[in-house]
This record gives sequence, C-alpha cells and structure tokens, in this order.
Amino acid sequence: MAKIVDPDSLNQNTEVYIYTDVKAIQLVEAGNLSDTDPGAESGVTGQALYSFLKEEWQSDSDLNVLKFPIKMIYEAQFEFQNDWLLGDSDGTKDAQSIDLIRDAGFRVANNNENYAVIVSLGSFATDVDLAYYQQVQGFDQPTTDFDKSGEINEPVLISDSDNDLTGYLKLFLREYAKLYDEYNLLDEQGLSSLTYAAYKLPLANEADINVSTVDSDIEADSDLATMTIDYITGNLFATHDPASDYVTLDVVYATDADAGDRWYRADTDISNTSDNPSTDANWVAYPGEKQVGTAYYAYNRIIDFKNIAKEDPYQWVQWQLRLDTDINDNVACDSYGTVNGNVAKDMLYWVGDKLTTRPGVFIANHNANDQNDIDLYDITVDGGGLDTDGVALTSTKRQYPFVAAGNMVFSTNLVADCDAVYWMYFETAAFGNYNSSDAVLVKDQNGSDITGSITAQNISFTFDYDYATDGGRTPGSDAPVAVAAMGLDSAEWVDATFTITRATGLSFPVNAADERNYSNP
Repeated sequence: MAKIVDPDSLNQNTEVYIYTDVKAIQLVEAGNLSDTDPGAESGVTGQALYSFLKEEWQSDSDLNVLKFPIKMIYEAQFEFQNDWLLGDSDGTKDAQSIDLIRDAGFRVANNNENYAVIVSLGSFATDVDLAYYQQVQGFDQPTTDFDKSGEINEPVLISDSDNDLTGYLKLFLREYAKLYDEYNLLDEQGLSSLTYAAYKLPLANEADINVSTVDSDIEADSDLATMTIDYITGNLFATHDPASDYVTLDVVYATDADAGDRWYRADTDISNTSDNPSTDANWVAYPGEKQVGTAYYAYNRIIDFKNIAKEDPYQWVQWQLRLDTDINDNVACDSYGTVNGNVAKDMLYWVGDKLTTRPGVFIANHNANDQNDIDLYDITVDGGGLDTDGVALTSTKRQYPFVAAGNMVFSTNLVADCDAVYWMYFETAAFGNYNSSDAVLVKDQNGSDITGSITAQNISFTFDYDYATDGGRTPGSDAPVAVAAMGLDSAEWVDATFTITRATGLSFPVNAADERNYSNP
C-alpha cells in the first residue's frame, strides 16, 4: 500500500479509532493504512490525519462537543492539544500509532513528548538496507536502528520529561558491499537544536564494486587479523611559536633548523616554551607523524596494512566500520579511548584504481606494489585543526615518491645457467659511466644495488624515480641504464640498454647467445 495523503482514504473504526472518554486517537494497520518497508511508502501524513479529523469533527456530533485534538502549525509540524494523545482505548501511549505518522514532526503536549520526523532524500540500493542513528555524540555512544528498512520517513523521539536529545542527531547507512553514507543533521543544516518538525536530508548508497569477500571470510583471514587501526590524540596542529603558550595534547610543527621540521605534542601545559621542542622535556614526538617522501606530515588515524595488497585491507576496514565494538587497537599506547566501528568516521575510498584516505588517515606498511596507487590526505599545518569528530578541517593530498617498476626478462639459457648473474648500471652518470672503472650500479627504491643471481626468467626491479640522485642523476628525470648478464656453461656475456621512465610495467629483455667455448675441466 502507498503512503496515505488523502483524508478520504481514512475511516473511523478501520484505520483511525477515536476514544473520546480517554481522549486518545489510535492509528491501526488496517484497511488502507500500512506500516511496511520502506517507511517512505507507507503510513499516513500528518496533514492527511489532521484533515480527516477536521472532517470528522465537523460531521460527528459525538466529536464536535469536545475540543479539537490537533493544532496544525504547517504541513510539516503539528501538536496534539487539549489533552489528546496518540494512544489506545485505555488512554496509554500507542507506539504503533506514533510509528505510522509521516512527513510531519509533532508534539504530544499532555506527556511532553516531541518527535522529529526524518525524511531521507536519495535512493537506497535495496529496500532491505537499514539505516541507523546516534543521538549522543561520541565514538563510544550507542546507536538505534530505524524501525523500517529502505528510504526513511519515520518519527524519532527527541525529548520528553526525562530526556533532552535535541542537540545531536547523526544518521548512518552502512551495508555490506555498499558505499557508506552518513549525515550530521545539526551541523549540516546549521541548526542549534532540533524541534518537532520534519527534516529532509540526503542519505543514499549504491554498490561498492571493491567489496566482494563476505564478512565471515574477512574475519577468518589470519593475515588480515594482524591489521590494526590506531587513533591518536592531538589538537591545534599549528606551526610552533616560542612566544605562545600551549596546553596538553597541542600538536605543533617545529620549523626551527635544530628541530628538524618535525611534529611534537605537548606533554603538559606549557608557557614560555623553548625554541626547540626536540630538546624540551615538555614536548614529545607526535605519534601520528609520518614521512611521505622527504617530508613529515601529521595524521591521527593510522591503518597498518601489514604489507598486504590494498584490495583486501580496504575490505577489512569496511567490515570494521560496521562493527558495534571498539576498533581502536591503541597501538601507540595513546589515550584516545573507545571507538565503536559503526559510528567511526569513514576512512578510505577509491578514485579509479587509487586508494585514497579521508583527511587525517594514514596507511602504514603498504605493499610496495601499491605505492603509486595510494593518495594520503594529511592534517595540514595551520589549517584550523580538527572538527568535533576529530577530522582535519584542512587537508592536503600527499603522495609517495613515484616508484618506477618493471621486470628484467632473461633468456632461457641464462635462467638455466646456475652461475648466471646480472648487473644494472647507469649508462651515463656524472660520477661514472658504464663501461668504465667508475661505473655506478642502479639502486632500487630501498637503496639496494640492482644486481644478483638469475634465478628466474622475470626478475622484478623498482626505482625511486622522483628522488634518486645516485650517479649524479637529476631527480624526476628518465634514467638511461644498461643491464649486463653472464653465465658460465650455458650463456655468453651480454648487455642491453634501456630507459627507466616514470612508469610501471617496464620490460627489459636480456637475451644471451649460447655459450660454446667456456671450459673448466
């Protein structure tokens, strides 16, 4: 059945019961009135109920002797007045009747209850997707599921004689294999508090093409079980000023040469601070400081990928964000406290093949093959610090130095030769040229020489394209190289020249002639 918007679809003693002795109006799932999922497609609008009661009061002499039960303020807000309430035949509040109201917030004056009606805009991927909400701010605070799944049109109690929950309402939509959404109603709409009215807000989801592993398999994966999320406390995130006073947990970026352009956190309240936090006992190194390239940046949520290729850790994080238990591993022995996953801030998303972090999230121990496909958004210095959810107000994309990568592809006779070895040299270098006594070996991204035994046809290599200066190379420029290889019994000496460009998937074939003359009897 559809949502009732026409008072002609309501009938006394079918959909609506009016108990004059106890001044209660009861809505019943009967006739034309349903309370099915999704809420946006069932129930009755406040305006339709008001209009129906007006017509009944006008024509029914048993009713018009009594004061009218509803004061309609406008189509999205009304009050039950003159001691009337939504209740059953004994005058007791009826939860089912409350659940059936749509499109209008309302107040029940005789028991001082106020209900906001939440109306979602946008599409849910399926009608079984269930949103939930939080009415007290805090990562350790509970949540409540909406009564019905699918797109929302539902009353939420925001205050009564014992509780005032008008200061916070945050909605979440997090389903397996769907993109996540959330909405902080007061912040987003610039409200100081909620009232008994209808609030329309965007909340939607769609399929997440990067999630395919079921939760039980993620939970059972022993490698993923070693992953951690660490939340780190800190405030301010400003450039250090020796003339300023600081309070405990303020985080500063010290640009003084002796401090090394690093991040520090106040271990106590500080006044008349020194010029150098690196030697002042009142400061400690900030645990959320991370190096990207040659510089250090600040983060306050650290995900340890444990060298696992990025696709599976992403799925693990999405699973963590649907748990109603603490996901903060507190690896840094910090004082951040409990963070229940289902109310934690979202952390990762995809832009094409690039895994991208939300502001202040850092991926530690990523798999080397993913380095070019990770974008990290920091807590930018002097950007205003954090919002009330601990998210950076200003964030800048940081990228690891580009790692060129590829394979040296050796001929079969080199692979078959147990003594075969290879070397990669800069073909021309400011401090030495290949084919001279001062030739310079190329180093991989970890600083190790690219040389070794030929144990397979394809041997991978990496190169720190953006920063490597070996052999007098200009960082960020293409590198002409020569790969030499030699066996003993099976393959002759051979060399070939190539160019390392700013790319991955490079292929350097090295083909040796068969050895026909070597002999060591």
